[in-house]
Amino acid sequence: MLVIGRAEIGIVVDNEPDILTLNYPRIFDLSGDNQPQEEPFKGKSESVRNKTKVSILVVDDDSIFARNFTAILRDHGYVAESVGSGRDAIEQFGAVDFDIVFLDIKLSDISGLEVLKKIKEIRPYTNVIMITAFPQNNLLNEAIQHGAFDCFCKPFDIDAILNIIENLGKKNGQA
Repeated sequence: MLVIGRAEIGIVVDNEPDILTLNYPRIFDLSGDNQPQEEPFKGKSESVRNKTKVSILVVDDDSIFARNFTAILRDHGYVAESVGSGRDAIEQFGAVDFDIVFLDIKLSDISGLEVLKKIKEIRPYTNVIMITAFPQNNLLNEAIQHGAFDCFCKPFDIDAILNIIENLGKKNGQA
């Protein structure tokens, strides 16, 4: 199903799960079918891209969530890309210096915790924010111990996420 100019994402308002409908001048594919995506880093080395904007990688095997979350980030002026597996995330990280990574704890190919460890080996200064629909305190604690900046449970408050990105961007001299 294609939805023109609207996306629905899960959010939390006053500690209650809710659906947020966002109006955007774009087409969202909510069927899960693959459509060509904007890939701002494809074929570009990290020295070529503009470092004045915060660059974000979304790693989630839920393609609908990843695509919509990436679109929201782009619409707020961030340079964002998404991948659907841990292996793809590690591969992208070898080519592009992302400022922030939103990483699902439970991926279909390898553990998000293993991806976190690899990211921290490659670029220890990268801010990694773990996301999950299946909160387990032991996994969240382990993620923090391995260098995750923060953890959020889906559905999450998009305003809180945008505030964190903005603050991290300011901290790193980006806006």
